[in-house]
Amino acid sequence: LNLNATSISTGKKLSSNSSALVFKQSQGKLKLEVNLNPGCGEVYTISPPSAGSFGFRARRISDSRVGMVTSGHVIGLGLNTYYDGSIIGVCSASQESGTIDAAFIPISNLASFTPTNTLCGTSNTLSTTTSQPGVGTTINKIGVETNATSGTILSTNASVPSGGIIISNLTSANYLSADGDSGGIVYSYLSSTGVRPTVGIHMGVIGSTRYFCKADEVLSTFGLTR
Repeated sequence: LNLNATSISTGKKLSSNSSALVFKQSQGKLKLEVNLNPGCGEVYTISPPSAGSFGFRARRISDSRVGMVTSGHVIGLGLNTYYDGSIIGVCSASQESGTIDAAFIPISNLASFTPTNTLCGTSNTLSTTTSQPGVGTTINKIGVETNATSGTILSTNASVPSGGIIISNLTSANYLSADGDSGGIVYSYLSSTGVRPTVGIHMGVIGSTRYFCKADEVLSTFGLTR
């Protein structure tokens, strides 16, 4: 990185004075180029340790900061957020009350970590339109643990206890999930147009019933847009 007579002399002392050893100016350190895709992970914190999946890309309306949404019980407010061993940002909003269990992490290095709308493990694009499908609608969830699973909506006005607080206006469904899927994307598919609207963020399970918070509730609560 710093090619000069001193560094060359030091290098020879530490290795060899042989003419076979050639010193050249480095072009720089490796620049990471990582896509942050909905449903992928593992997004995590170290202290306290917690991990989950990415939900969807969003932009904060107040200052146009771009970031990713995940679960509030996965990433707490003010915590360094990691992906693939690197800090991608600091959580600026996290809530486990009212109608959402969600968190927003503005990405601090967009040149290296790029939020996308490409659904994890596919070439399909998650639409920036949101939707609140009704009971009986087929929906899809992608999370880091169980990958892509599908099911139908059971209720659009469910309430569940979480950490001593009742979270309301959730949607319940019967898709499969497991630990680590929290924060993953829930979306629907319109076969007539091929569009995959953003529906919600996977939250958790009671018995065999899964619950997710509505994307519209997350966006309005945090002042975000898709």
